[in-house]
Amino acid sequence: MATAAGSALRPQRTELNNGLVLLHNRAAANPSVVVRALIRAGSSREGASEHGIAGLTGRMLRQGTENIGKAALAEELDGMGAGLSVDVGYALVVISIKCLSGDFNRAMEIMSELVRRPTFPADELERLKGQVLTDLKEMDDNTRVVSERTWRGLAYPASHPYHRLTVGDAASVEAATRDNLTSFLKSWYGANQTTLMVVGDVAADEATAAAAWAASARRFAMSRGWPTTPTRSCRAAMVAARG
Repeated sequence: MATAAGSALRPQRTELNNGLVLLHNRAAANPSVVVRALIRAGSSREGASEHGIAGLTGRMLRQGTENIGKAALAEELDGMGAGLSVDVGYALVVISIKCLSGDFNRAMEIMSELVRRPTFPADELERLKGQVLTDLKEMDDNTRVVSERTWRGLAYPASHPYHRLTVGDAASVEAATRDNLTSFLKSWYGANQTTLMVVGDVAADEATAAAAWAASARRFAMSRGWPTTPTRSCRAAMVAARG
């Protein structure tokens, strides 16, 4: 990560043995923290029959998980004063949480839960598909979108992911199922596809321990009591992840 001369940003890079890369920069004067996961699971990962699956998968992450429902998630984030966003592009899915530094560990729990255990509720998926299909119809009347779609069709071969818009097409969106989303998530939402950025008033060891725990928490139910000081098991996870 390039920084300007004199910049307060001096990120420390740590690669865990499962492939996850942590970029940490402590800013002690700032009471907030930004946690951002860059996952190489954008639309370029889609197969020929999966157009739009990356976008649907990313947008469904915040619709409920095994341990926290959509409404409960929204209520908790509101109570924390935290902001959550999920953006899907050609190369990356970017999940961002901004919160107070005192809520960092809980934010890491929530992010791990969204990535590891989304349930993709059928009713929410149908609602989202309806929104996307409406958007696609409106795009046909948007000259900017039509021109971009035409340009991409001419500039890239049909087999290239940039040939199409990330939103997909009506046929592929209509055909998308929960199984399609689950399969895409399992294929591409791995630790070795993820760069985690932590910037704010969080110590390097705390950030590394939290990242190691989150990356190894696939089989563990989420607890609300992540300790401020890493426990013995958390420290062990950090040591093991560092190799």
